[in-house]
Amino acid sequence: MSNDALLKNDEKVTDASASDVSAEWSETFLKHLGLEFTAIHAQEDQNDDQESLRQSMTLAFVTTLADSGASKDELVQLLKSQSRRLVPVETGPWTNERNRRRVELIDKSIESKLLPAEELELAQLTEQLRAKYDTEELVPLAGIRALREKLIDTERESGNRS
Repeated sequence: MSNDALLKNDEKVTDASASDVSAEWSETFLKHLGLEFTAIHAQEDQNDDQESLRQSMTLAFVTTLADSGASKDELVQLLKSQSRRLVPVETGPWTNERNRRRVELIDKSIESKLLPAEELELAQLTEQLRAKYDTEELVPLAGIRALREKLIDTERESGNRS
């Protein structure tokens, strides 16, 4: 299998060769990453300072992932999910302080003054809020069922009158 085909291989491996395929894929990915980095850094004619090297490597990484068959949506999702690991996540109950911070971050977002780390923090706080409040426990199922039955009965009655 060629290196390009290996990177884009979507076939499921179910036997003992899975670790071999994984090792070969990562080896190929790293080779492509190195080549892409070299080409991008040379093309951009950047300095060899840390910021320029990081910029080139980030672009090379994203480009290599795209070359491996990842869609734009998948790339965005991968990068978002991994970048969230950079911001420490508070655990514990939802508090007024967390809610206040979330509102503060939403205000900054509306004003377009939200920093990247704050964007991640807002996403995490929103996830925590949803985990707390978007549960079936808080949905009044008994009331919803009663309303549904009432609507069905009303529909039956109006059907009988016609």
